[in-house]
Amino acid sequence: MKRMAIGVLITGSLAASRPAGLMAQTAKSDLRQQLETAYVPVKLRKHQVTQPGTVLIVEKEGIGAIPAPPIALGTTYFGNNLKDGRIRHDRTSELIQGNTAGLRELQVGERVYLTKVEVKDGGVTLVVESCGACDPAVVEPNPYLSGITFPFPKGYTETFSIDRIREAIAPVLSFAGGSAGAPAAPQPPPPVTDAAPPAAASPPDMPPPAPVKIELGQTVEQVTAAMGQPEKMVDLGSKKIYLYKDLKITFVDGKVSDVE
Repeated sequence: MKRMAIGVLITGSLAASRPAGLMAQTAKSDLRQQLETAYVPVKLRKHQVTQPGTVLIVEKEGIGAIPAPPIALGTTYFGNNLKDGRIRHDRTSELIQGNTAGLRELQVGERVYLTKVEVKDGGVTLVVESCGACDPAVVEPNPYLSGITFPFPKGYTETFSIDRIREAIAPVLSFAGGSAGAPAAPQPPPPVTDAAPPAAASPPDMPPPAPVKIELGQTVEQVTAAMGQPEKMVDLGSKKIYLYKDLKITFVDGKVSDVE
């Protein structure tokens, strides 16, 4: 009877542990899928883009990176951890890469391909590869690999929303506004400027005015009505001379006697 009781206890314990472990694994898988929807990994073959994905911009200094091998070999990246708002190099990575030439830090503003999302018990890791201008048609000659781990408390996979995790990532890695290989976003229309007003339409051709006729015997009033007041006038009593720009009119006793 004692043996049977022990057997029942062991069997019951195993049965109770399996659903809890399965639930935790399912939560991890679900979270990773959500993250890969928000941060789509770029597929690379010998550092050539074969499937477009997310391009990120480095926003925080101190992210260590090592030269990427020609073919990805699992966790070959240099590890970094976000702690107290600062990036700290992973101790294990420092020990392994301590004597390796080429270790450098990614620069703030540098663009990188997101190549992998890892969901672990202690946090989320984003693996990135430097890509220069991140032009899918151009193979980066000297790419560098880095992994940045964002720590979260135990059980976060079941309680944290995707938005909360993105908020933690944003100060370190922000979106570049497009995906590798994706078509460029449409450009906004140019700003409206004060353009010169359109030229006024030319008025229709008007017939030329009738020529002014000055005839002998016309009075002073008739001439000034047609020609306007003279520029100069010479008064010789009964004889008066009106001088216009191109015309000289002589009046005798108030009537035109000569035109020059």
